[in-house]
Amino acid sequence: MNDDGKHANNPYRVVYTPESDHGDFQLVEGSMHSEYATFVSASELLHDEQWSDHLRRADCEWLVPFLHRFVDDESVSSEEILLARDHHRARRWAERTGSMTRDDERELAATFGLPPNPETVPAIRQALRVELERTELGGSADTVDWPSIRFYCVALFAHGDPVDAPLVWRARDAAPAVAGGIDVELLCGGGLERTLAALRADGSVATDGALESLSRAVAESVFDDWTPVDYLTYWRQYYGVGGDE
Repeated sequence: MNDDGKHANNPYRVVYTPESDHGDFQLVEGSMHSEYATFVSASELLHDEQWSDHLRRADCEWLVPFLHRFVDDESVSSEEILLARDHHRARRWAERTGSMTRDDERELAATFGLPPNPETVPAIRQALRVELERTELGGSADTVDWPSIRFYCVALFAHGDPVDAPLVWRARDAAPAVAGGIDVELLCGGGLERTLAALRADGSVATDGALESLSRAVAESVFDDWTPVDYLTYWRQYYGVGGDE
């Protein structure tokens, strides 16, 4: 389990490592070549002010009830922790995107489809670029349409062309407070290996972060037993598309 906190490029992260001999949690600060990590126990996370502050900075205070259970030697499954993480991310997403309702999201998905008609893909790419330009020009929470940005990323994932990976990464990297809504898996509609190859071929500085994030996700087993088909099924259910609701 990995949580990137409030920002896609948040330098504070918490990784749950139940199989580690060093501790149940890995605390990471920094990124890429300046990354520092240490292992701590649940008790240390609760009672050491330094590590508690890291938990807060990583936006992982939702872990505290589980930490108490660990300290009390209660059984805690990885599934419970992942579910709590996803609920927390959903709350963060709702806080950041209160202007668009679930019905609005589903209407957008019904308009384009998942996967989208190939003829509409250029329009989806352009719409995503326009929204991202607003963020890069300092758009406020009221002017940046994050739910639409996420849908465009999901639509490009469903289209399955690795050429879109840099654009989807641009969206993830630009999305403060909603990193959990634009998962790194959304880069990989064409499959993990094809996406890595496309990013390496791109060769730009802008894609270095994407390669780093994907490499980290691989190391943390995010892609174990993962397939684009199963991941798309999740999003089709979320958007209520094609009878997968």
